[in-house]
Amino acid sequence: METDNDLATPEAILDAPCVDRVNVEPAILLGLSSTEAVWTIVAAFSVWVPIGLLIGLLTRSMAIGVLFSSVTPLITVYIAAQKMAAVKRDRPDLYYLHLFRQTLARTGLRRSRFVIHFGGWDLGRSLPPLLVGRQSKKKRKT
Repeated sequence: METDNDLATPEAILDAPCVDRVNVEPAILLGLSSTEAVWTIVAAFSVWVPIGLLIGLLTRSMAIGVLFSSVTPLITVYIAAQKMAAVKRDRPDLYYLHLFRQTLARTGLRRSRFVIHFGGWDLGRSLPPLLVGRQSKKKRKT
């Protein structure tokens, strides 16, 4: 019984979509995905806006505070994106998150969900010596 299967032809295989990046967000900002960019922007603004307001109050010029609060987060995001691109280069997806979680686990701030043990493995208990010629519990008929 023959069936016409158009999906097995070489032309169909070459026209198939490349699905190696389906489950990964695309890079939108110097190698950062949209989620990473939002986290970086929120962190930068939450650090630099209070400092900028403090500088504005100390200099009695809110224009300087606003300028500082708007320029330094942009510079911070640009530098952080460059650093993250260096960390992510030639690594698997989400490598930096795994590295961060392993670092937290090593410092004791988080439980590890990964096996990060270096060295030999043991059973955690001692085994009795093997008994040579041990009799089974069944009685043999002789």
